[in-house]
Amino acid sequence: MTDTRFENELLRLTAAPPAMGSAVHSLGVFEVEVEGSLDQYASRVREALAGAVGIAKNYSFDVDELPSEPLPHWLVQISSQRDKHAPESGSNSFSERGAQQYESMRGEDRWDLQEWISCFDPQLRYWSWWDITRSTDTSVKIWIDTRGEAVVGCEELRWIIFVAGACSLSEMELTKGSAWSPEASLGWGTADA
Repeated sequence: MTDTRFENELLRLTAAPPAMGSAVHSLGVFEVEVEGSLDQYASRVREALAGAVGIAKNYSFDVDELPSEPLPHWLVQISSQRDKHAPESGSNSFSERGAQQYESMRGEDRWDLQEWISCFDPQLRYWSWWDITRSTDTSVKIWIDTRGEAVVGCEELRWIIFVAGACSLSEMELTKGSAWSPEASLGWGTADA
């Protein structure tokens, strides 16, 4: 990813995406059932991904350990727990339930924090954030730019979707970019810890 792509992605994570132009003809979209406030959920997703994209923009991936300071505390905490049956005291219930849902629905183990951050290496990631919008009173749509590909590896995104407070997640569908245009973005408030 070039610096311009990082800048554009960070802008879409921290400010409203630009009006749909001819640049993006198709987007991948996930339908996500959410626990609690849709806006708080969206803020948590944005906060976590903005931290990871910021790390990818500002640091070299040719090191053994990448910084975790730009990431929210709840993500660092849940991604550092090795014993899934003994959550740390003070852990956030939404992230713990989300981690359990991820394990159950995806059949995967919890992500290690450094392993998760490493997936944002620009040479490895084939998707970029586009937006998060309301779908129903209990669900959101998460939109990503897949560069027109119907299938992209994005398990690191699924991890965040769940540990930010998702109850369930659909498979990604490729849709016309114009389907996003009329949607109202979520998550501009403060994420709860």
